[in-house]
Amino acid sequence: RANKMKSEDEIARESYRIITLMDLAGHEKYLKTTIHGVSSGMADYGLILVNSRHPPTHMTTHHLNLCCSFGIPVIVVFTKV
Repeated sequence: RANKMKSEDEIARESYRIITLMDLAGHEKYLKTTIHGVSSGMADYGLILVNSRHPPTHMTTHHLNLCCSFGIPVIVVFTKV
């Protein structure tokens, strides 16, 4: 059994913690899709990526407000540090 690779189902059954990652659009054009994804109730945390070399955009504010309105804790990740 040591050399046999486990199937996805076996891994899921034997796991006690499973995470799901959702990559939602940051562009205003896809805001409805983002709202649908956030409101699905599957998110335990929200990661919001912010470019540290530029001020946050209005969409960053929208995404923060969206997560807060659904009671989703937010982790802000600064990129390009």
